[in-house]
Amino acid sequence: MTYFKKNILLLSIFIGITSCSMNAQDYQLKSPDGNLKLTVKLTKEGTPTYSLVYGDKEVIKPSQMGFYVNSDFKIAGQKPIKDLVNGFSVIGKKTAHFDETWKPVWGEVLEIRNNYNELLVKLQQKETKLTNLNLFILW
Repeated sequence: MTYFKKNILLLSIFIGITSCSMNAQDYQLKSPDGNLKLTVKLTKEGTPTYSLVYGDKEVIKPSQMGFYVNSDFKIAGQKPIKDLVNGFSVIGKKTAHFDETWKPVWGEVLEIRNNYNELLVKLQQKETKLTNLNLFILW
């Protein structure tokens, strides 16, 4: 499997609910070799978007992230939640790097390198008053 494919497979977005105000801007995450660059940003309407560039080629054009919610969805004691699509602001960000080599018990290779970068972007949607929404990206 090529390095490019491995990095694409490692791209995981985990969304959780947790709470922190920063100005809207681009947040970038590069692969350890620098070939892949993921950009996360908010539109003027506060819609989270992402795009992916490999080398100088755009592989994923800016694409929106969000959830359209069933009108019956409620968080305990609150009004029904509207769609989680826009109205977000960035309230925090964190980056990290991890690099280790480990030896499998058996297999085709003697050592496996686990090398990736992380980006955590914390979002808050004022209308729903959710404490915050975390976009956690690894690669």
